[in-house]
Amino acid sequence: MDIDYGKLIEQEGIQSIVLTDIDNEAIKESLSYLKLQSQKIQVSSFDYLGKKSYIDDMQKLVIELNRNEVTKEIAVNKVEEFFDTLLKSMEDESYLDYIGNKFDLCIILPIYTQMLYLQLDDALKKTKGYRFIKGLLLQKMIHIIDCFNRNVVKCINRDGYLFDLSDIIEEALSNQDGSLHNNATLDSRESATIDTMKKIEAYEKTYGVGLGSFGLINICEYLIEHEAYYYEWTFSPKRRFLVKGLLLSRSSNQ
Repeated sequence: MDIDYGKLIEQEGIQSIVLTDIDNEAIKESLSYLKLQSQKIQVSSFDYLGKKSYIDDMQKLVIELNRNEVTKEIAVNKVEEFFDTLLKSMEDESYLDYIGNKFDLCIILPIYTQMLYLQLDDALKKTKGYRFIKGLLLQKMIHIIDCFNRNVVKCINRDGYLFDLSDIIEEALSNQDGSLHNNATLDSRESATIDTMKKIEAYEKTYGVGLGSFGLINICEYLIEHEAYYYEWTFSPKRRFLVKGLLLSRSSNQ
């Protein structure tokens, strides 16, 4: 999702912009593509899920759960063991160790639906008892998202703000719909905003709250919500996401 860093750099009072992601090279490639060079921009690469590598543990979990003789009781124990270890790693983590300072504004781009769940869900789709295991994973992701949000809040200054964007629904586009956009951009027109809000409300009334919405609900346990925003995010000619954003701070007086 594109942010106009050029305009941010030009704003009076902006001393530094720190970009974080697990993929250091991806950030650098994006900055190169945007032709941005500024001493104000810093790049910090780290894993939001903790210092301990969980990839090996995740692979072992997938192998264990794909065995035919796995019972529900064994599946529960294996999933709980994996997530307990991961949560311990996240709770021992401080994002400030990587970014150095607290900030006046933090921006979260869509991440709640991307953290771990999709990889595990995809790897376990052919597993015996997949529906039961899928339910377990969703319940455990609640704790992962909560821990991530608490870690982010620690990075905000006392008078700072958080702008939290989350993808809620993915839509398939026809070639005609997708031809209007050839870049991953946000459509914030009033018509798009109203349409997106109605679609999200209708979806959640029918199917309930997904991980994307839960992340936003959960962050409101730690910060005060000031404003909600709705966008269409055309990711590619064939894919569009409906996005909700919240502007939050520590105080209702800000």
